[in-house]
Amino acid sequence: MESRIISKTDIINQQQIDKILNFPEVIAAKKKIESKAQGNEYFNIPLTPEIQQILLEVFNLDFSDSTNKTIPMRWIKGDTPAHTDKGPTKFQNTYLAYLTDSPGKLIIANQEFPIQSGAAYIFQEGETHETHGTGDIPRLMLGPMSESGYAVGMGGMTLKYPGGTIIYIRENSGDIQYS
Repeated sequence: MESRIISKTDIINQQQIDKILNFPEVIAAKKKIESKAQGNEYFNIPLTPEIQQILLEVFNLDFSDSTNKTIPMRWIKGDTPAHTDKGPTKFQNTYLAYLTDSPGKLIIANQEFPIQSGAAYIFQEGETHETHGTGDIPRLMLGPMSESGYAVGMGGMTLKYPGGTIIYIRENSGDIQYS
């Protein structure tokens, strides 16, 4: 597969980010992620007209006629292993935007990007990506989601390690379970 990655910076201004950071859902999920050593907290926030406008301008996603009235969000703490996003149905692209800064980098198809507030990315379904060097500072993401607005992520991924070891990882309520 030929990589096609779209990277945009400064897509959301600080005033817009501050509004989102004050949503009750964002505050509640942040409390949960802060109590963990690492992991994810998945949740949704209302799809306000302002957020609809951001999604249209940044990602060219028009949800004005959508029956979906929420947008997926995620707090993450720690690195994410190399994976491809999965969703309930096939989709064309993954859309995500960082709303807070974090140390480390996002790596998509061997291309490195800083994790910074206001940076957005669009990449094809099936594209391998990961984060490195993120430490223990939680970072907030709008998405990751598909062009239909549903959450996508690394649920049900399989990791293969040298020597033939295979680990299947299944997400359950935001916690990763190894089997």
